[in-house]
Amino acid sequence: MKMAVLLCMSLLLANECLAEQQKLKTLSLATGLTLQVPEGIKIEHQKPVEDFDLFIFKKGSQIILNTYVGNWPGFPKEKNAGVVEKKTINGINVESVVYRQAKGTISREVLFHLQETNGWPQRLHCWYVELNPQESAEVDEMLSSVRLKK
Repeated sequence: MKMAVLLCMSLLLANECLAEQQKLKTLSLATGLTLQVPEGIKIEHQKPVEDFDLFIFKKGSQIILNTYVGNWPGFPKEKNAGVVEKKTINGINVESVVYRQAKGTISREVLFHLQETNGWPQRLHCWYVELNPQESAEVDEMLSSVRLKK
């Protein structure tokens, strides 16, 4: 009985430590458009021209995610590179294509259809290139947190 209690307490403590390590912050990409980002990720915001924004997410010096917020994304970047899957994330229609490289790395593009009217932004285009499976899963977790409040 004591061993079971100790095991349960150890598991609870381990879960709390994991939750502590994965503290998240909410990043606003545009009015009503948010994404959860683990602490420690650096974000560069660029506005090359007036009609779109770019956000570059870095873990250390490595770029782990690029995002385009605007109305005219080029999706997919690589034509005929893979099957485009359609699904919904948090009520947002999404298209996604995954490229798996022979060396075991993963690249992915995700296009969020935010709205179909003449407003801004209509699209959120996210992509990452040649991440290892663990990094890919971490970034996919960030992408699954995209929310749009209308």
